[in-house]
Amino acid sequence: MLAPFDIVAADHWVDALKEVAGVPAEWLAEVDERLGDLKNLIGEGKSPTEELIEAANYTESAGGKIDAWYAFAPGWLRTAAGSIAQIRGLSYTLSGLGLIADAGTLIST
Repeated sequence: MLAPFDIVAADHWVDALKEVAGVPAEWLAEVDERLGDLKNLIGEGKSPTEELIEAANYTESAGGKIDAWYAFAPGWLRTAAGSIAQIRGLSYTLSGLGLIADAGTLIST
C-alpha cells in the first residue's frame, strides 16, 4: 500500500520542499535571536553598541534576501512557505508511515 510513496521517494521530496520553503522563516528566526541577545545585554547593563550594529546589518541583509526570495521564488514555493507547518507535519507523517512499512516488511520476512 505504501509502495507508491517509496517508488517516487515522496518523503525525500517533501523533506527537500520543507528545507527550501523554510528559508525565509530561518532568516527571521535569526533576526529574532539577535534581538533577544541585545535585550539580554541591555538587561545585564552591558553596552550593546557593537552587537546592535551587527544586528542592524544582519537585519538589513535578511530583509533584502527575503524581498528577493519573494520576488523571484515561484508561486508554488511561496505558497509552500506559507504552509510550512503543514509540510513539516506531512514530512513527519510520511516518515512514520515509512517506518511502519519497513517494520511490516521485516516482520513478514
